[in-house]
Amino acid sequence: MSIATLQAFSARSETIQQENLKRHIEHKGTPGLVGTFGVEAMMIRYPVIFELLGDKKFHEVAESYFNSRASVFTDIDEVGDDFAAFLSDHHGLGIYPYLSRIAEVEWLTQNLEMPEEIQSSWWEHLKNLFKSETNFKVKLSKNVRLVRSYHGEIEIWLSHQTIKNQFTKNRAELLVNLTSNYWLFQKTAEGVSVTPLTEEVFKLCRDISRDCSIKKLSDTYSYHTIKNTLASLVHGNLCHIV
Repeated sequence: MSIATLQAFSARSETIQQENLKRHIEHKGTPGLVGTFGVEAMMIRYPVIFELLGDKKFHEVAESYFNSRASVFTDIDEVGDDFAAFLSDHHGLGIYPYLSRIAEVEWLTQNLEMPEEIQSSWWEHLKNLFKSETNFKVKLSKNVRLVRSYHGEIEIWLSHQTIKNQFTKNRAELLVNLTSNYWLFQKTAEGVSVTPLTEEVFKLCRDISRDCSIKKLSDTYSYHTIKNTLASLVHGNLCHIV
């Protein structure tokens, strides 16, 4: 099954969040993110969690998070880096496992690397390799992450992106009603796109990320599945041959 790309949101939103956070830190000039400043920074970093918990509860949780740390943050890129783990252990929130998972997704989308340059020769190279031998390997690009959804957290996150970016009614209904347990996140020049996958394609992509050779993959997956999936990955600049 080929991979059909779903542009989940205008991913400039995540870039804007990071730009706002940088300006906020520069304006405050605080050496460590503590107190109200730290909570404000977390609101920018985790807007979905903020909306789900509400202002009062989020402030309470964020303050507890900062108080639980042995040291303050001094690097903008590290603000809230272990917030997901804190949410899963926080008293009273552990019964809502999707919260920590949503936090993981929010952190992921803001820290994906930029895409590598497209190499037009990959597709021709791939076709030639399939004709000649099957011991080559394909590596997922640095701007790609595979995410397994366990508690519907991706759908919750997607619905927030839909509202935030004011999609058309039809697009909003599509995203809100979309369900899947397997997803591919990709950073693009425009932002971030999210693609729902079948379980088989997800597992194949996962094995590709583990540096399995095509020959080894063929022991588990059909030639048709491997070829179609790789064609979609290469066409979307989601992988490269090593």
